[in-house]
Amino acid sequence: MLKTICLVAVTFSVLILQANANNVTSNSPNAVECIKCNSHPSIDGAACYDPIDLTQITATEMCDSGFCLKYVQNVEKDIKQINRGCAEHKEPLLDVKNKDEGCVLSTGTKLIQLEVCNCKGNRCNGAVDFRSTTSVIMAASLLAVIAKLLH
Repeated sequence: MLKTICLVAVTFSVLILQANANNVTSNSPNAVECIKCNSHPSIDGAACYDPIDLTQITATEMCDSGFCLKYVQNVEKDIKQINRGCAEHKEPLLDVKNKDEGCVLSTGTKLIQLEVCNCKGNRCNGAVDFRSTTSVIMAASLLAVIAKLLH
């Protein structure tokens, strides 16, 4: 029974990936597909927080820049908002570090912190941290589907 459920879940995940790949196109050879969401309650809400709920967040966009974006705003160490989408360009401070991918943290007044992360690769901005890979994100999605099927 569990093998059948796993097979259905894997097939379902592959079909979703193929459907999304067929619906999102770009002419740029460097283009990547990025997850698009905003954790504001009137937009996507908690589904956009880490770990992202890919069963609810399905919007993507093609980024000709080749970079996906994730930014996390913290106020007094509480996460207030997460946005994911397309980066118009690579975060300039990553150039200083000679990196293509990673995160830059800046702190402003009243303990407001903004972490800006860039990554290269389809749907890479769904990762909790940017050492994760797309396969880890897909494994988490698969587990979520299996859990729903088992309940």
